[in-house]
Amino acid sequence: MGHIEVRAGSGAYVLDRPDGFNGPRIPDVGPLEFTEARAVFEGELAALAAPIISDTDIAKLERFIAEMAKEAGAEADEADKDFHMTIANASGNTAIIHVIETLCKMRIESQHHHGVYKMVCSQDSSYRTEEHSSIVDALKSRDPVAARAAMRQHFARLLDAMLVATEEEAVAAVQRQMSASRACFSISSRIG
Repeated sequence: MGHIEVRAGSGAYVLDRPDGFNGPRIPDVGPLEFTEARAVFEGELAALAAPIISDTDIAKLERFIAEMAKEAGAEADEADKDFHMTIANASGNTAIIHVIETLCKMRIESQHHHGVYKMVCSQDSSYRTEEHSSIVDALKSRDPVAARAAMRQHFARLLDAMLVATEEEAVAAVQRQMSASRACFSISSRIG
């Protein structure tokens, strides 16, 4: 791939990245588009995992829900990530596991995603516990249709909350801008 050069009698050396080589990189995707993708992938993942998930994995999921309920911030986020990765691993499908790992990485690496998720999850943490519990209930009953529906419902509610939060932030930004403009342009009316 051009990343290593082997020199006889000297050793192997890692090379600088070739010009124009970007390698696999995480795309710049907004939080709404990202969450919609998660809803599609993870809804189908839950349906796939439902008939084959082990009782051990179900117990792990229940522990992660308990951690999300009692913790806040990074600990709750880590439990949430572990919850979703446990379902991915339960599928036994390496490609799906990779996709979900990549989505988790996107969420962690994007400051914009992190900010929006943090704002939404802190405002309605009770939904987080209820929704994850509904997913586990569907998985326990080994019902693919119910598992898909519960996972999609989780992300649909999250998307709605994100839209509300995004709208509120946009309105607040416009109000701040108008207030600054009003202050700036009202100077001329005060000059006698």
